[in-house]
Amino acid sequence: LDIDEMFLNFVLDTEVQKYAGVDLSPYFPEELLERDLQVLWERWCRCAMGFKPSPYQAVQGVLIADEQIQGDHLDHANVFHWDRIVLNLP
Repeated sequence: LDIDEMFLNFVLDTEVQKYAGVDLSPYFPEELLERDLQVLWERWCRCAMGFKPSPYQAVQGVLIADEQIQGDHLDHANVFHWDRIVLNLP
């Protein structure tokens, strides 16, 4: 299963979300005027490059998703069923 390249699909921890955001003021000046705002700030809710908790959270999400996708390995109807491991060591 190739689910490791989905870094931005994992939601940032809610405690960190309140400190992560993007200032969109330069890109939408009309919004500032319509809403009488000083800054147009949007919260960033996905894992972000450079955040220390992001790699941990992304790996944690991948492992949970992988476990859910593969299901119970003891179920014979499961396509990922296995009952023994053969090591191919040098």
